[in-house]
Amino acid sequence: MENCEKNIDLQKNMRDKDVLFSLILFIGSIALIIYSISISLQAMNKMEAQFYISPGFTILIIATFLLFMSISLFFTARKQGGSLEWLFTKNLKSKIWNRSSKQTGIVFVYLFLYMVLSWEKVPLVNIYLPFWFTTFVFLCLMMITFKATKLLNIIIISALTALLIDFAFTNLAQVPLP
Repeated sequence: MENCEKNIDLQKNMRDKDVLFSLILFIGSIALIIYSISISLQAMNKMEAQFYISPGFTILIIATFLLFMSISLFFTARKQGGSLEWLFTKNLKSKIWNRSSKQTGIVFVYLFLYMVLSWEKVPLVNIYLPFWFTTFVFLCLMMITFKATKLLNIIIISALTALLIDFAFTNLAQVPLP
């Protein structure tokens, strides 16, 4: 009986998150549609291109599908009992500051740093960091955050993965990496 109640709470929690995600996806889809139309109109003005061959047309199609999927997800989640009430409860602080939420926030910080460090020159210090090095650091940090394995294994796995990715792209695929 207790297991059944736990399962129902889990489903309700998932539906609540689906409602929030559908709203975020809806807003993102609208922004993407506006962006795709904007770049399409710019291309049409500069190159006298037709709308269906403009650079934003594919983005428009994808964004439109995402828009419809977000609407479908919203109504499905609401029909199954999902709501945004959990955002306004007293225990929101405990939901935000739990371990998985902290890990998610840390991962976004890692991704941001990875992106910044992979630029041609690192802002403020104006130095170049090779792709294999930033990838190695990123992988190490991710595995340490999620406690994947022992530190020595993390270093070995990260080094091998970063070097293999660098080798495969630069030498085999001949794709220049940042």
